[in-house]
Amino acid sequence: MVFAEFQGWSTGWNGKDFSGPRTMIPICGSDGTFRCDNRKSLVNQIAEARKRAEALQNVVSGIVGLRMFRSPSWRLTEGKPITEILPIGETFPEPPAL
Repeated sequence: MVFAEFQGWSTGWNGKDFSGPRTMIPICGSDGTFRCDNRKSLVNQIAEARKRAEALQNVVSGIVGLRMFRSPSWRLTEGKPITEILPIGETFPEPPAL
């Protein structure tokens, strides 16, 4: 099974305040992953995941990237990354100010 894991910016929390580095982290919840059609090529699966991420922008704010995974079963926890983090648009936007 191939699935996309959507990514967003972290808060920068370092244990004391929010001055730490802002990095990409997985989006939590059921909308954080998207199962792709395995009959399609990886390029088309990525396009399908980007389309889903854009559709979710009204529900889940802050999706700025995605990473594709392949799992030997239906368990998402067994997935291994097959791409780096890819932007949803042309490039990654800057993290918003806190």
